[in-house]
Amino acid sequence: MRLTPLDVRKQEFGRQMRGYDQDEVRGFLDAVADEYEAATRENKELQGLLSEMKQKLQEFQQMESNLKDTA
Repeated sequence: MRLTPLDVRKQEFGRQMRGYDQDEVRGFLDAVADEYEAATRENKELQGLLSEMKQKLQEFQQMESNLKDTA
């Protein structure tokens, strides 16, 4: 199962006596979700950049091959 920032934000925990401070837990989960969302966004951007670089590499390899063939 893939975890999303929304999953982290919506996570609920059972309540017990002398449990964790709910506001503190919620604040931490929000911070984790924000960081996870930023990392996910950066990952998508980097995947796009990687795809572009692979395409350029392929073009340069083709140019190199063409130059070798003409020499």
